[in-house]
Amino acid sequence: MSLIVDVERLRRGRAGDTLAFVLWANFDSEPDAAELRRVAAKVSVEYGGEKAPYAEQWIKSVRGWSGVLAGVERFQDGLRWLELFADAYGNTVEGIAAGQTRLSGGALGSVPRGPVTAVAYATSDLTSIPSDDRGPIWFVDQDVTQGVVAAAQDWVVTPGCRSYITRDGGYWGMEMEGLDWQQAVVEGIERYPNVIVRCRRSKPTRMRKVELWPHGKVSYSDHDPSLSLPEKLTLARQPLTFALQHTDLAFVTTEGPSGDPWRPDSRDDSWPHVRESDVRYNRPLLASMVPDANGIQILTTAHLERANDLSDWTVTPLGHGRYMVEATDLDLWYGHQVPDPAVRDKAREDFGDMIMTPQLIEENSPWAD
Repeated sequence: MSLIVDVERLRRGRAGDTLAFVLWANFDSEPDAAELRRVAAKVSVEYGGEKAPYAEQWIKSVRGWSGVLAGVERFQDGLRWLELFADAYGNTVEGIAAGQTRLSGGALGSVPRGPVTAVAYATSDLTSIPSDDRGPIWFVDQDVTQGVVAAAQDWVVTPGCRSYITRDGGYWGMEMEGLDWQQAVVEGIERYPNVIVRCRRSKPTRMRKVELWPHGKVSYSDHDPSLSLPEKLTLARQPLTFALQHTDLAFVTTEGPSGDPWRPDSRDDSWPHVRESDVRYNRPLLASMVPDANGIQILTTAHLERANDLSDWTVTPLGHGRYMVEATDLDLWYGHQVPDPAVRDKAREDFGDMIMTPQLIEENSPWAD
């Protein structure tokens, strides 16, 4: 009995310095992710050197334990690390270490129109980071990320569902077993531009989805044709307060064709004055401005100070300088494919200078460079 490294079936990951692998193996005593992290850490010490490869993103997939070996300068370095890892388990395991098989994220389907929740979690001070270093990185405190991912797991996993983890574009993905994947998501969003978790049930098809994107932006969506609108809105409200004191902005909108509330891409769903790139490149402004008005949102004191007139809205203090701001008739916002145009126009007038425009972005530019 032993773990054999299958050289022919290993390949570098898209991150360049990584090897993504699956242990197609049977252990005498099945490990959990915590044990695999402990053994992997000891292997990296045994490997030696100042920049030894290290394993992260341990996930129990339907094919076996999956991991990502990072810090791999040369392919041979990754092979040596995996051989040391196999030696650490000795004759208590039988199988192979091979490359992760591909799963098309597109094959999992998309979520039709319905309420979807968008949250922008507070990042580190992006204005203090040189422009060349502000790329598609998460930038959220790790403790906050761990809390958000734990809450997201409780929200997205439903009894009897099949769970999948993918990244945008469908070039990578796997079906997961069990719930021991929180730390893998935390590590994954620090390394890759995005992480997507979908949980599906069939007969009828129902799906919940959580997507994590750079600069602390997350979306939560649910598709269940058996639910009434009040039930859908109850689900959509829950993620609004997963990390309330660390939230710059959160809102419930109607999901458009893109499936991403941070990227409206059709005439009915477009923001009134700005494009997605305007928001993305001026991310710090989300703590005091919004791309558009919605029927339900979490705003800060800085947002409210920019409003024109919220007397027709229900404004509820939530603590930590955050407020729930809701329209009085939510059916006009979420009962149809798109909000009632007259209602949305009135809301935009009520929100006033809270809504981003090119002029307001220029006048309040967060950047010194």
